[in-house]
Amino acid sequence: MSGSLPHAIAASSTLSVNQRPIQEQFDQRSDDDNNLAAQHSRNAKASSDLVVTVSEESQALAEQNRQVSIDELKQQAEQLNQQRQLERQREEYLAREQLLIEEQQQLERYQQQTRIGDRLDTLA
Repeated sequence: MSGSLPHAIAASSTLSVNQRPIQEQFDQRSDDDNNLAAQHSRNAKASSDLVVTVSEESQALAEQNRQVSIDELKQQAEQLNQQRQLERQREEYLAREQLLIEEQQQLERYQQQTRIGDRLDTLA
């Protein structure tokens, strides 16, 4: 039973004195430098770079959101100006209509007065 699984496990688990554990061989981040302090330094630099990147991305998003809100404020201001302009036009229209009504009433009063005057002339 040399090909059986238990025999293969037993044969592979015997390590010589000079052999490293398998886990340590793959855990190294750099083949050139085995110094733990250097690895910690690289990890700290990578973490710092990540924090800076995330910070820059969040600032860019905040700027984009601020730009969107500025654009929205501009649109709201334009809409408000349009509403005010329409309100002014409406008020001017109503004022003209009121003037026309008053002129019409004055004209009717004048016409009634001239009729009365004509009657008096015919009676006299």
